[in-house]
Amino acid sequence: MLAVAGCSHTQLSGADLDRVHRPAYVGRVADGAGPKGPGPNESQQISAMNAAIGRFEMSERLRTQVAGGLKGEKPWADAVPAAQVASALELFLVERVPPVPPDYARLKPLGADAVVELVIEDYGVRSEEGAARTYVKGYGRMFLLSDGSELWRAPFDSTSAGAGLPALNAAAIASDSGPYGAQMRALLDSAAKGMAAELTPPGRMGGAPTPAGSQKLAAPADAPTKTEQEIQKSRPPAPDLTAPPEMPAPADRTKQQTAPKSQPHPDLTAPTEQPVTPKQP
Repeated sequence: MLAVAGCSHTQLSGADLDRVHRPAYVGRVADGAGPKGPGPNESQQISAMNAAIGRFEMSERLRTQVAGGLKGEKPWADAVPAAQVASALELFLVERVPPVPPDYARLKPLGADAVVELVIEDYGVRSEEGAARTYVKGYGRMFLLSDGSELWRAPFDSTSAGAGLPALNAAAIASDSGPYGAQMRALLDSAAKGMAAELTPPGRMGGAPTPAGSQKLAAPADAPTKTEQEIQKSRPPAPDLTAPPEMPAPADRTKQQTAPKSQPHPDLTAPTEQPVTPKQP
């Protein structure tokens, strides 16, 4: 369930979403946010709650559920890959002390022109009407990196009571925090579903145009790319494997040629001896 409050909620219009070409998703837990326990042994409860679902899993689940709930159309289909965003913003360093706010300008070299920021401000277990209830509070917003103008903002406040989930046994949280973790994941998924619905407004014109200088193809999908064209130029022409046409035989070859006259074999017999003329005395 996505609970929104009056002036802090900015509805996203289709025209504003059409201005976005390549968004980047960022999920984070605000500095000092949860978890909070309901009982006197709060430190033990918090340790068990963190073991059931930590800060990093909280932010990542909210981000992935929002991204997964959006349709595969522009601009969401062209979003910056999550691994590139995490690397640029050093989000893997979740145990930094003190925490460092993300420098969103680092996303510009990745081609991002807008940021969908999902922030968890408070979460844990609190007492409501004598019952231990799981809760999570925060907000989502989208702003342009060019000038920081905010296109959308929606706070959320999800509780186990609002989701129809049973109350927890506060005394058992320190020894068995599994039910708390399962309820927290359900609340995050519910908040993400509501925000994904807000990020798909009606009245769109088909997405933002491809900006100048981008690497997207302006040619039809089946046209060869520039690289493919260069490869074709560098290749030698294919050999002509078609059989040559039959040539008519010369007219003089149609006449039967006369066989050459045979030459007499040389006489290889020894010559007869000539009589010897006697010498005169």
